[in-house]
Amino acid sequence: MRGTVDNVNEIGINDIPDVAFRWTGSFWIFNMATTNLTAGYTYTFRINLKYGDIQFTVAVK
Repeated sequence: MRGTVDNVNEIGINDIPDVAFRWTGSFWIFNMATTNLTAGYTYTFRINLKYGDIQFTVAVK
């Protein structure tokens, strides 16, 4: 990991989950469904790229 970001505490919204990333003009967004994840746990994900991968962890409230 090259760096870290501050904790993001987004307001809960009812957005439709994505099936792919989309570009907003300044960053990539992926709306992930969390209804199948257990609150209080953390989940680690890896995105495989052409030249390496990105790994990140999210927590579900």
